[in-house]
Amino acid sequence: MKDLIFFKLGGTWDMIIKNNALYGMGTLDDLMLSELEEELGYFSDSKNYTTLEKKLAQKIEKIITLEGKTSVDIPSHMNFVPDVANIGKGKFVSLFSGDSSHMRDSLIAPFVAYLLQFANQNPNVTITGGHGTDTADIAVLPLLDAYSFDTQLPSFIFSGANRSHREENSDAPQNFADMFTIAQANLLPGAYWVFANYVFKASDLVKISPLESRILDNFSTFYSPHLRAEKVEDMIKGMPERKLRKYASVQANHIVNQVTTDSLFEAMTKVHIVDIGEQNALDEDMKAIMNPDYKAVVVAGHAFGNVSDPIKYACISAAEKGKLIILASRCLIADVNQRYGASLLTVNAHELRKSGKKIISASKLNKNVARALAIRAVHSNLNEYETGELFYKYAVSRQLSEQDIVVG
Repeated sequence: MKDLIFFKLGGTWDMIIKNNALYGMGTLDDLMLSELEEELGYFSDSKNYTTLEKKLAQKIEKIITLEGKTSVDIPSHMNFVPDVANIGKGKFVSLFSGDSSHMRDSLIAPFVAYLLQFANQNPNVTITGGHGTDTADIAVLPLLDAYSFDTQLPSFIFSGANRSHREENSDAPQNFADMFTIAQANLLPGAYWVFANYVFKASDLVKISPLESRILDNFSTFYSPHLRAEKVEDMIKGMPERKLRKYASVQANHIVNQVTTDSLFEAMTKVHIVDIGEQNALDEDMKAIMNPDYKAVVVAGHAFGNVSDPIKYACISAAEKGKLIILASRCLIADVNQRYGASLLTVNAHELRKSGKKIISASKLNKNVARALAIRAVHSNLNEYETGELFYKYAVSRQLSEQDIVVG
């Protein structure tokens, strides 16, 4: 039996019913977060919200650093999970009790920094946790995956639920029972989401519906666009055959050693997504691409990465000035290539050839995973070729590169 620790990061699964609605209560809950925001001055006009967000991140860091020293045993808090005394032995630590819809840079940065630092200091402890379903696919998990995929750190295995364990017919008991069971497997480094009888990789995870009854390709609530998710029952059957892997702290020169709340928050604020599919005013998208405050821009293009001529011009101009421009697809099943002349990737062989600059391909990665990798690239101060190599290594490790063939 592996040593476990469980980190609570909010979500429906542990909420209470109050005034006919679900609310998070406990460490850093909805009310406490609102009070912190009011104290900092969020609810007034003419404020520099970037400054406020940094201050909030620092306050949250202090709170969770203190709360992280307090724990109870997992079974005592999660007695709603079947057979938890046998499958969930370890410590339970509450870091956040609010709705995951609050998750943004100011919350994500301290949580991710804390979890990465803990994993690096405790490489032999398997990390599990509870997260809200609203933002499971776009908040903490993509960054944990992007920063740890090339390490020997323990896996980050999270779950959640559509209904609180205090509600009738809750899905929380089974989801967390599956999570604790899967935590005994020898998963590769990275972040995983266990939900509705599936184990999803953070690299291929999209929320599709708040309704459990809405099914897409046999998936409910969450979807694996490139079909990389595995059924829990299949993984359990294959657990005895999975090879043991070594766990270890990262090497001295790895970016994980440089992760702090402040440095991660700073990198996050320098990365921006421009989704062509949102059909914003052209002026708005072009200004965002060429904004010198952004060190990296993820462009979510049409089809295989097609964009209009003005957007192409803006990307060329930004890339020539040293900005990281990453091309992803806005499609649910993301993929980019040079099939069309309108693809942004075509400028590498033409307009950008003389400058030595390049547009970086996100391959089959969605825009949110591409943003997570771009944040790591900015954090590491990588140039476009080093960033391209980072994206390639990650995509290959997740079987999401251009060369991969998706098998149903």
